[in-house]
Amino acid sequence: MNKPGLIGLLVVCVVAGAAASMYAQKASNDEVGPAAIDLAESTVSVQAADIQAVDVPSQAPDAAEVSPADTQTSEQTNAAAASEKPARETAALEQRLTDVDRALPAFELRELDDTVWNVESLKGRPWVINFWATWCPPCIEEIPSMNAAYEYLEPKGIGMLAINAGEGAIPVETFLEKIAIDFPNVLGDADTLPNWSVRALPTTIVIDAEGKIIYEALGPREWDDEKLLQRVVDLL
Repeated sequence: MNKPGLIGLLVVCVVAGAAASMYAQKASNDEVGPAAIDLAESTVSVQAADIQAVDVPSQAPDAAEVSPADTQTSEQTNAAAASEKPARETAALEQRLTDVDRALPAFELRELDDTVWNVESLKGRPWVINFWATWCPPCIEEIPSMNAAYEYLEPKGIGMLAINAGEGAIPVETFLEKIAIDFPNVLGDADTLPNWSVRALPTTIVIDAEGKIIYEALGPREWDDEKLLQRVVDLL
């Protein structure tokens, strides 16, 4: 092969390799929710929404029917809509609950006061279970809305439980003296996260009254959001 042909082949290979790397990175990020800490890489991973451009009619009105002022107004309206749509779609993405179908794993964990929690503790009603850590900024970010959700859901008969990611009693107790979690919190161990198939923090799962894990949220949510909570209340 002559030199120009060889150089061209090398350029194609480099470009293809870079594209493959970018696609792989996006696929990895898409598995983890917005601002979730990926436990596999110990980095903050942000989920990107597939944003579509605003649809613009392909056939414009006759020029005689549109004044310059009307054209300017239309362009401004389209520009405003284009800027608002990504924000709306991103907000909807960040508030979603992903449908899953997993069995509740066997477990036995304790609160700081030695109260024991296990599968039997969760029987008979829906539960929202949040996995968190004191070193996880997104986890801390959603605690106030989690407390608000608890205040709303508990009287309706829906339980909430926080499971710490195995840090031990002292750091958790010290943290809770500064930032309160209003609902029960148990101390995880080395097996807790893999046992529950948790791969990012925070992760929140929703369990129905039959003990089936049916929803999952990777990354923080606004847990006082009315539409988000309604999906949980609908389980009653």
